[in-house]
Amino acid sequence: MAIFDQDTSSEPGYFSSQIRMARRFFNPDALDSGSENYRMVSGGKEICIPGYRVMRENFNYWALELVSSGRGTLHLNGRSFNLLPGSVYLYGPGIPHQISADKGDAMEKYFIDIIPGNQVQESFTIFKHLMSENILYSHSLESLKRTFEEITEYGRLRTEGSKEINSKLFEILLLKISETSTEDSIHESPAYGTYMRCRKIIENRYIEITSVQVAADEANIDISYLCRLFRKFDTQTPYKLITGLRMNHAAGMLIRDGMSVKRVALELGYDSPFTFSRRFKKVMAVSPLDFTEGYRKKQNKSFFVDPRHQPGEKP
Repeated sequence: MAIFDQDTSSEPGYFSSQIRMARRFFNPDALDSGSENYRMVSGGKEICIPGYRVMRENFNYWALELVSSGRGTLHLNGRSFNLLPGSVYLYGPGIPHQISADKGDAMEKYFIDIIPGNQVQESFTIFKHLMSENILYSHSLESLKRTFEEITEYGRLRTEGSKEINSKLFEILLLKISETSTEDSIHESPAYGTYMRCRKIIENRYIEITSVQVAADEANIDISYLCRLFRKFDTQTPYKLITGLRMNHAAGMLIRDGMSVKRVALELGYDSPFTFSRRFKKVMAVSPLDFTEGYRKKQNKSFFVDPRHQPGEKP
């Protein structure tokens, strides 16, 4: 997996001590099977402690990584790059590299380790570009995170169907990187800083923020400017973000707290249960009542336990 250095394999605690939390999958079958496309060996998410550092002269697989929060530095075959949220980079066999996190904050990053075939190298221009030891900066971080999360989810299942799904998801991921990334970082621009400030306000106060206008007022900016920021730096509108967060919270109130639809609508400030139910169904694809009933039916069912869960690894 991406955190293990072959040169220090006799010291298994060396890198694990630098990882605060990890959620990974490992597919040993990929080491033995052949493919013209690629073989996905492992992947997942790591939260690296402040001051995290890994140095390698070589790596057995090609590792595609995305920094999702925090900051750090990447030294790639003699070149240095700033790691910021949205940074995408690739390293692999014969490429010396050093990855470090700033001492101030933890750095969260996603990774996929693969053995590429000719089809990947020939068909996906972005893969060839990254193989030339460049780093890219994506302006659609949330979208890339969702795809990495899906790859991790299906990678942990390890069924034939999940392998096919992950094959398609990997292609989608490369296309997303190609469409949303440049070699110049936009993440230190004033506009991006304003976008991140607005997004954090929404994420932290979505219960009180009942509309895009309220969000703009809280951020002390014009509503049209807020919408332009989301068009430039996100894959969803501020309205969709607000509604999604509020409906996820509503789902918890329904199944965790056992509240009625009428009570949830009142708590979240909707003028009627009908208005709330309509918003809920648009986001969740089912009505609040059907959602609650479906949850109750599943409570007595057993859930899949990942047989590849590593001893001592936090899920």
